[in-house]
Amino acid sequence: MSEVQIVVRTNVDWSQMTVSKFAAQSDPDSPLLFIRFVQDRDVFSLWDQVSQVSYFEFRKRIAEIARLNLEQVHGARIWNGLNDFAAWMSQDEDAWLVPVDDDDLFSPELVPALTSLPKSVNVVHWPEHAYTFGGSHAHGPYHTGSQNPQIQPTPNKVLWTNNWAVRKSFLKAHFRDSDIRRILTDHWFASVELGRLFDCHPPKPPQPWYEFEISGPGTRLLPIALSLTVYHPASLFFLWNVLQTDQPAAEFAGRSFGARASIGRELSWSIPWVRDYEDLLAEAFPMTANTTGSDGPLPTDR
Repeated sequence: MSEVQIVVRTNVDWSQMTVSKFAAQSDPDSPLLFIRFVQDRDVFSLWDQVSQVSYFEFRKRIAEIARLNLEQVHGARIWNGLNDFAAWMSQDEDAWLVPVDDDDLFSPELVPALTSLPKSVNVVHWPEHAYTFGGSHAHGPYHTGSQNPQIQPTPNKVLWTNNWAVRKSFLKAHFRDSDIRRILTDHWFASVELGRLFDCHPPKPPQPWYEFEISGPGTRLLPIALSLTVYHPASLFFLWNVLQTDQPAAEFAGRSFGARASIGRELSWSIPWVRDYEDLLAEAFPMTANTTGSDGPLPTDR
């Protein structure tokens, strides 16, 4: 039976982070697109205008919630930041590799779901669900629709942030070490490379270039919700969309950060972690807090 390794793409110590240290990051495993975006758009100045919790403190606490969640995924080994990558590659032991950012969540059923698969399956994915505010989290106009938090499913078969896993032996059989490293740290690259390997049809506009729908022999789509991606206000996705508007600070003010998202039964495992996220949001953005659901029953955790 292959073990399960949760591959946390980065190993950032947010408690020691400063603006100068953030700008100096150059490790290719780091999210350099995000780092350059934050610098170029002066995100820290905007953040200080709208939040009562500093950007790095917010990221630290978000990462702590996610880490506690990962520790509840019994039977999985957590690998932070791809440390000792060369030594790891030289080991023959096979494993299911499940990449994730440092702010997202997994179901406690992740390990049994993967280890019960036959050896003929090398790539597995499941429907992505995302915690977000208003609009479509995949593409389309972000700042339309509800300003309350909501959990949105994505029906397609694309490899997103943390809704997929791949066998180590399969990667070693088909890719160079440098490409394996990038597949594990960049889900856009993973989607394209695995899509091409399985001879999947390239995406057609308006789908983005990286949204290959993965299917074919050796792949499996599981009909269960094993993960939750969290598009919190400090994430690249949220900031990217807010900063496309004429009044970014007003976009923050328009979000109901104190509201509670409705969580369906298929994601009931995520409730403790999501409520911790929401408590942090209400603390960081008290001026936008909508306390719907804070007194009495939470809104339809159905």
